[in-house]
Amino acid sequence: CSKNDRFPRNSTNLTMKETPAMKVELKVNGKAVSADVPPNTLLVQFIREHLRLTGTHQGCDTAQCGACTVIADGRSIKACNALAVQMQGADITTIEGLAAADGTLHPMQAAFIRHDGYQAGIAAGADLFGRGRA
Repeated sequence: CSKNDRFPRNSTNLTMKETPAMKVELKVNGKAVSADVPPNTLLVQFIREHLRLTGTHQGCDTAQCGACTVIADGRSIKACNALAVQMQGADITTIEGLAAADGTLHPMQAAFIRHDGYQAGIAAGADLFGRGRA
Protein backbone atom coordinates (compact mmCIF):
# COMPACT_ATOMS: atom_id res chain seq x y z
CA CYS A 1 0.00 0.00 0.00
CA SER A 2 1.64 3.22 -1.12
CA LYS A 3 1.25 6.61 0.50
CA ASN A 4 -0.95 7.71 -2.41
CA ASP A 5 -3.32 4.80 -1.79
CA ARG A 6 -3.80 5.80 1.85
CA PHE A 7 -4.27 9.50 1.14
CA PRO A 8 -6.08 9.88 -2.18
CA ARG A 9 -5.98 13.33 -3.79
CA ASN A 10 -9.50 13.09 -5.09
CA SER A 11 -12.06 13.13 -2.29
CA THR A 12 -14.52 11.24 -4.51
CA ASN A 13 -12.43 8.14 -3.79
CA LEU A 14 -13.52 8.37 -0.17
CA THR A 15 -16.88 7.00 0.89
CA MET A 16 -18.65 8.69 3.74
CA LYS A 17 -21.82 7.40 5.29
CA GLU A 18 -24.47 10.03 5.85
CA THR A 19 -25.21 10.38 9.54
CA PRO A 20 -28.89 10.97 10.28
CA ALA A 21 -29.83 14.15 12.10
CA MET A 22 -30.84 13.97 15.73
CA LYS A 23 -33.58 16.01 17.35
CA VAL A 24 -32.36 18.42 20.02
CA GLU A 25 -34.91 19.93 22.39
CA LEU A 26 -33.85 22.38 25.07
CA LYS A 27 -34.65 25.72 26.58
CA VAL A 28 -32.56 28.74 25.55
CA ASN A 29 -33.02 32.05 27.33
CA GLY A 30 -36.36 30.86 28.68
CA LYS A 31 -37.77 29.70 25.34
CA ALA A 32 -38.29 26.09 24.27
CA VAL A 33 -36.36 25.35 21.07
CA SER A 34 -35.86 22.26 18.97
CA ALA A 35 -34.07 21.36 15.77
CA ASP A 36 -32.80 18.35 13.86
CA VAL A 37 -29.00 18.58 13.77
CA PRO A 38 -26.11 16.30 12.84
CA PRO A 39 -24.86 14.53 15.99
CA ASN A 40 -21.47 16.26 15.77
CA THR A 41 -22.96 19.78 15.98
CA LEU A 42 -21.30 21.76 18.74
CA LEU A 43 -23.54 23.68 21.14
CA VAL A 44 -21.90 26.95 20.02
CA GLN A 45 -22.79 26.14 16.39
CA PHE A 46 -26.37 25.28 17.37
CA ILE A 47 -26.73 28.57 19.25
CA ARG A 48 -25.20 30.72 16.51
CA GLU A 49 -26.33 28.98 13.32
CA HIS A 50 -29.68 27.45 14.23
CA LEU A 51 -30.91 29.99 16.77
CA ARG A 52 -29.13 33.05 15.30
CA LEU A 53 -27.95 34.18 18.74
CA THR A 54 -24.56 35.62 17.86
CA GLY A 55 -23.40 36.84 21.28
CA THR A 56 -21.86 33.43 21.96
CA HIS A 57 -18.63 33.27 19.97
CA GLN A 58 -16.44 30.45 18.73
CA GLY A 59 -13.05 31.95 19.50
CA CYS A 60 -10.08 29.69 20.02
CA ASP A 61 -11.61 26.26 19.24
CA THR A 62 -9.74 24.84 22.26
CA ALA A 63 -12.05 25.89 25.14
CA GLN A 64 -9.37 28.23 26.48
CA CYS A 65 -10.60 31.77 25.73
CA GLY A 66 -14.13 31.49 27.10
CA ALA A 67 -15.79 33.36 24.23
CA CYS A 68 -18.31 30.52 23.96
CA THR A 69 -19.26 30.47 27.66
CA VAL A 70 -22.93 29.89 28.45
CA ILE A 71 -24.87 28.83 31.53
CA ALA A 72 -26.27 25.28 31.28
CA ASP A 73 -28.57 24.20 34.10
CA GLY A 74 -26.99 26.78 36.40
CA ARG A 75 -23.36 25.91 35.59
CA SER A 76 -20.92 27.80 33.41
CA ILE A 77 -19.77 25.68 30.44
CA LYS A 78 -17.81 26.16 27.23
CA ALA A 79 -20.26 25.72 24.33
CA CYS A 80 -17.41 24.88 21.94
CA ASN A 81 -16.63 21.86 24.09
CA ALA A 82 -20.13 20.35 24.23
CA LEU A 83 -22.28 18.72 21.59
CA ALA A 84 -25.77 20.10 21.14
CA VAL A 85 -27.24 16.59 21.57
CA GLN A 86 -25.51 16.31 24.98
CA MET A 87 -27.61 19.25 26.15
CA GLN A 88 -30.94 17.49 25.53
CA GLY A 89 -33.50 18.99 27.93
CA ALA A 90 -31.03 21.51 29.39
CA ASP A 91 -31.84 25.10 30.35
CA ILE A 92 -29.27 27.30 28.56
CA THR A 93 -28.66 31.00 29.13
CA THR A 94 -26.60 32.90 26.58
CA ILE A 95 -25.27 36.44 26.86
CA GLU A 96 -28.48 37.63 25.18
CA GLY A 97 -30.49 36.04 27.98
CA LEU A 98 -28.85 37.96 30.81
CA ALA A 99 -30.87 41.13 30.29
CA ALA A 100 -34.45 41.31 31.54
CA ALA A 101 -37.34 40.97 29.08
CA ASP A 102 -37.82 44.75 29.16
CA GLY A 103 -34.18 45.29 28.14
CA THR A 104 -32.88 46.18 31.60
CA LEU A 105 -29.29 45.01 31.80
CA HIS A 106 -28.16 42.40 34.29
CA PRO A 107 -26.13 44.04 37.11
CA MET A 108 -22.92 42.47 35.76
CA GLN A 109 -23.61 43.86 32.27
CA ALA A 110 -24.34 47.30 33.71
CA ALA A 111 -21.17 47.21 35.84
CA PHE A 112 -19.13 46.23 32.78
CA ILE A 113 -20.36 49.32 30.97
CA ARG A 114 -20.21 51.64 33.98
CA HIS A 115 -16.59 50.74 34.78
CA ASP A 116 -15.34 50.55 31.18
CA GLY A 117 -14.73 46.83 31.53
CA TYR A 118 -14.63 46.30 27.81
CA GLN A 119 -12.92 43.37 26.22
CA ALA A 120 -12.32 42.97 22.54
CA GLY A 121 -15.95 41.91 22.70
CA ILE A 122 -15.32 38.30 21.89
CA ALA A 123 -14.51 37.23 25.46
CA ALA A 124 -17.05 39.39 27.27
CA GLY A 125 -19.31 36.39 27.84
CA ALA A 126 -16.58 34.62 29.77
CA ASP A 127 -16.07 37.64 31.97
CA LEU A 128 -19.77 38.11 32.61
CA PHE A 129 -20.57 34.44 33.18
CA GLY A 130 -17.31 33.41 34.80
CA ARG A 131 -16.99 36.15 37.38
CA GLY A 132 -20.35 36.03 39.07
CA ARG A 133 -23.98 35.82 38.21
CA ALA A 134 -26.94 36.66 40.42
